[in-house]
Amino acid sequence: SLLGLEDVGADVLYKSPDGQEYKAKDIARILLEYVKENIEQQTGEIVDRVALSVPANAVDRQKHELKEAAEALGMKVVVMPHEPTAAIMSLNLDKKADGHIATLDLGGGTFDCTVCELQGDTVDIKSTNGEKELGGIDFNNRLIDMILDRFESEQKFRPNPTDHAVDFQDLYSKVENLKISLTFREKAPIVFMCEKKALSTEITRAQFKNQCKDLLEKAMGLTEKTLNEAGIKPEDCELVPVGGASLMPCFQEKIEERFGCKPSIHPDPLFAVSKGVTTIGILTVESEEGSFVLDDRPLPPIGRFLKEVTAHPIGICIVNRGEKEVNSVILAKGTRIPGEKTERFRLFEDGQTDAEILVLQGPDGAPADQCKQIGVFRLCDLSPVHGKPHIIEIKQRLDRSALFTAEAYDTVGGKTEQMEVKYDLKNRETTQ
Repeated sequence: SLLGLEDVGADVLYKSPDGQEYKAKDIARILLEYVKENIEQQTGEIVDRVALSVPANAVDRQKHELKEAAEALGMKVVVMPHEPTAAIMSLNLDKKADGHIATLDLGGGTFDCTVCELQGDTVDIKSTNGEKELGGIDFNNRLIDMILDRFESEQKFRPNPTDHAVDFQDLYSKVENLKISLTFREKAPIVFMCEKKALSTEITRAQFKNQCKDLLEKAMGLTEKTLNEAGIKPEDCELVPVGGASLMPCFQEKIEERFGCKPSIHPDPLFAVSKGVTTIGILTVESEEGSFVLDDRPLPPIGRFLKEVTAHPIGICIVNRGEKEVNSVILAKGTRIPGEKTERFRLFEDGQTDAEILVLQGPDGAPADQCKQIGVFRLCDLSPVHGKPHIIEIKQRLDRSALFTAEAYDTVGGKTEQMEVKYDLKNRETTQ
């Protein structure tokens, strides 16, 4: 599963004592290498293909870097579905009647929601959304705040992770155990020591829920948005919490309070995504090769068809009639994966032969500076046009892993040029 990181592709996330710097893709490579080596040691087989899940809010840069990390280890990435979609595919769908299912995936760092329609052997994804800053770690931080508030009240000073790194490392571990204890008990004790001073306190499940009420509301709001986009009422949809943090009673209680129905219990919420992404990987191989072969024997076909959709709209920066830079969406949110679409644009300057087109993720017509910038298309050696509009056609594509590619067609010179996304957002020009 992809690290829940936004806009950090070029950032150094960790620097070792010997000065070695690690970026997101370096850490992803280390994790993938660890998994690969463990599987190979236990099975005696070479792992040369992999299916990887990503949060619903993952952007193109992150998916490309995850793919590059896997390829650097000699593994072909078969498919990269959204995590909540994978969770749906881990359900025992053969025993479910036709209808609608929503997975509410509350993991360690992100919260995702997907709504699908189950019709016979087809799983039709209707809507997907993700929240990049809502996960188990945020609930842990609320417990930490409670403990520090009580410590400060008793001991008259507030510890901080910079000056008390060792004490906080111990606190992080204790808080995770405290959160798990509150899943099974109405209250649980915790002891925190810092500078030879101790706090011994008890936190109740009700206090924890109250401390996290805004986080719970945020999750329910995103769930409601996803249901509305799919055109589904909560009472007409099976709501299935998955992910480690979804085991918290406060989360499951909030689902029932908000939507008036009890959530369904997933048979294995901790491993729902990993099992589901394996299923999707096998389905992908079946579609390409006819069957999935294990130990020289083809496995029986799974007998499912998955129709996935995009979670974000993608377009380019244009200058509108009000001379404002805005996003012009080409691939709308909810576009089928794989999918493609072509739109026509005119170049901004008379006689223009080169352009750099900023690729944006965000609503159609939204100000460019309020959209996520995901790359730049560089177009060169276009035929110059004077005194009339110079029209180019831009085709944007998403493959089965929602990886982005595009091409441009110069309607004047007849030249078609494949365009590669460059994650360099400097020195750009604009189309209109």
